[in-house]
Amino acid sequence: MDVVSNGVISWDGVESTINIGGGGKTITISVDHEDTDHHFAGQPIVGTVTSLTPCSDSPGASMEILPTCN
Repeated sequence: MDVVSNGVISWDGVESTINIGGGGKTITISVDHEDTDHHFAGQPIVGTVTSLTPCSDSPGASMEILPTCN
């Protein structure tokens, strides 16, 4: 992902992991320590999920069509 600060891309193409937990109420984003020049000191970015929109780039079970993800 691209990491942006104050509307400016500080690092692009950063290896990242996104986890939504707490029953869909919390989000944790971990970015690669080296790719971000140690900016986050190995700490994840955490937040609260206010909404989720299901999406898919291919048909699901029973050919269910969801909005595209991109």
